[in-house]
Order: sequence, then C-alpha cells, then structure tokens
Amino acid sequence: MHDKESDRIWNSYKQSMIIESVSFSVEDSSDREPRTILDVSFAVLNDFLYDFLKGNNISPKIVYAHDMLTSDGGDFDKTDGVINFYVSDIPQELKQKAISGVKYHIGNYAKLIGEPIEEKSKIYDSLVIRFKISIEHKNDVSAPEINWSNMNTNLILKDVLNYSQDTINDYESLDVRDLLIKIESVEDNDYILQKSERPYSQEGNHHITGLSKEEIQHRLSELKKMCEWAIENGYSKINLS
Repeated sequence: MHDKESDRIWNSYKQSMIIESVSFSVEDSSDREPRTILDVSFAVLNDFLYDFLKGNNISPKIVYAHDMLTSDGGDFDKTDGVINFYVSDIPQELKQKAISGVKYHIGNYAKLIGEPIEEKSKIYDSLVIRFKISIEHKNDVSAPEINWSNMNTNLILKDVLNYSQDTINDYESLDVRDLLIKIESVEDNDYILQKSERPYSQEGNHHITGLSKEEIQHRLSELKKMCEWAIENGYSKINLS
C-alpha cells in the first residue's frame, strides 16, 4: 500500500501531466525571413560584405562599414524599394567582385528588378550602386502554433507517432519532414488510432481527460497543417517548449 506522501507525489505528477503544457512552434519563424528593404541590407552585410571587407583588409574611410549597404531614403520599412551600395572605399580591382557578391546575396532574399544603376551619391563623396528589389513572401500568414497538455503530447508523439521516450523527454525539436511522414502513415490507420484512444475518467475531484479517436485525428490534422506550412515556407524544424 502506498503511504500518503507517495500518493501526494503521484497525484501531483498526474495533475502536472494534465495542466502543464507543451508548445509546438515553427523553428525561428519570428525572424528567419527578412521582411523589409532594411532587413535585406542587414542580411547581406552579415552574409557577405563584412567578411569581404575583412578578408581583403579594406578599412572604409568615406562611409562606415554598416552604412556601405543600406536602404534608400524612406524605403527602409517597405517591401519594394532600393538598396544602396557605396563602393568608393573598395579598390578598383575588387569593385566588380564586391558588386557581384552583393547582387548574388540580395537574390537570396528578394527579387532584383532590372540591372543595378551606378550613380554619384549626393550624400557621400562616393559612387553608389543602386539595386531595385522586391521582397516576395511565400506566405504572409503568421506561423501556426499549437499548445497541448503534457499528457496529450505524450499520447500523440509516443503512442500514435512512435517517437521514443527520450525524444519526448528532451522537448527540443522535431525534423519537420520526418514528422509529416509519421503523421501521414497513421492518420487513416484505424487500428493505431483506436489502439491509442484513452478513455475519460474521474478520480475524486480530479477529471482525468483522455482523447477519442476523432480527437486524435483532429490533433494530427493540426500538426500536419503546421508541418505543411513550415515546409512551404522553408523551415526544417518544429520546436517544442
């Protein structure tokens, strides 16, 4: 027979499994994709230009390094506009390589409109290369999020989708394509769904909730939509926290 302290600990654990929750979210979905002209210029600075300057021992004197590549005027918060690349601090023999590198990396984040235009800057005593761009988002809908109880998370991931207990205990991240394959392999499998059902029950004043076959299917559908959104928008992980 369990003593009172053992019962208290067990009941506390059962309640935590019901009340405490696990959140599912798309990996870094809040900041992964540049949203504005200024975002793209910062991304290209970090991806390419800073390393290019350092690797070629270029110390800008006319324009600060972080101002060498920036949005034009009031375009900073827009999705269509101009990025200016001030190139007078770059040696002539490296100038075309720098312009080509910036152009290539801008293309990772936005669509280039026409060819870059070279002009004399009115602000700096420098030549400026102007890249006209348009940022095209695959999906402007916010990334989906899911919140389940610990008990339901364990049931879906372990009993239905056959993840190991270690994976569930770690609560870090799941590969989105692997997760989608697992969902599609069981979503219409009546045997697995019925076998994974958990009945509702009551212990004293505590209601121990379970999941019916239909509720399991609903949660699988939620998770599947999240996976499809993540893949469509270029993400590889579903985070658990």
